[in-house]
Amino acid sequence: MVRMQFVVLIVTSMVILAGCGGATLQPQPTTDEATPHTEVTLYFGDQQATGLVAEVREINVPEGSNLYALTLQALAEGSMRSDLARVLPEGTKILGVEVEDGVAYADFSRELQSGHWGGSAGETITVFAIVNTLTEFDEVKRVAILIEGTPLDSLAGHMDMTEPLSRAEDLIID
Repeated sequence: MVRMQFVVLIVTSMVILAGCGGATLQPQPTTDEATPHTEVTLYFGDQQATGLVAEVREINVPEGSNLYALTLQALAEGSMRSDLARVLPEGTKILGVEVEDGVAYADFSRELQSGHWGGSAGETITVFAIVNTLTEFDEVKRVAILIEGTPLDSLAGHMDMTEPLSRAEDLIID
C-alpha cells in the first residue's frame, strides 16, 4: 500500500513537471553577484614602517551605501598581502565618512587611538594610510580624522592633526 502511494506521488510529480512546458529555471544571482563592485586603492605600510604600498582591491558597494566608509572598512580589514603591515588597530570601527568642500571627515571608533601601537613612524603610516586611501577619490583633497565625532590634535602624540591633512606622495613606495 505504501509502495503504491509512493509510485502515485512520483508519477504525479512527473506529470506536474512535464506540464511546465518549455519553462526553464534561470539561476538567480546571489546577493554578492547582484551587488555592484568597484575597485579602490588602499595603502598599507611596508614591514619596516618606512612607507606606504598601494593595494588595489575590489569591494562590494550595496546601493545607498557610503563608498568612502566601505573603502576604510577594507583598509581596517588589513592587506591581502603577507608582506604588508596592518595600519589600523584591531577592533577599529569606521563610524562614517562625510565629504564637504574637498575635505573628507573620517570618523573612527576610539580603538583607532587607544589600540594604536604608537611611535612616530607608526603614527605617520596609520595617518597617511587613511589620508592617501581617501585622496584616491578625485573629490577628496584633504582628510580630517575624528574619534567618535571629535577632531584629533594628534593620534599618538607625534603629529599635528589640528588641520585636515593632504596626500603624502613622498611616503608611497613600490
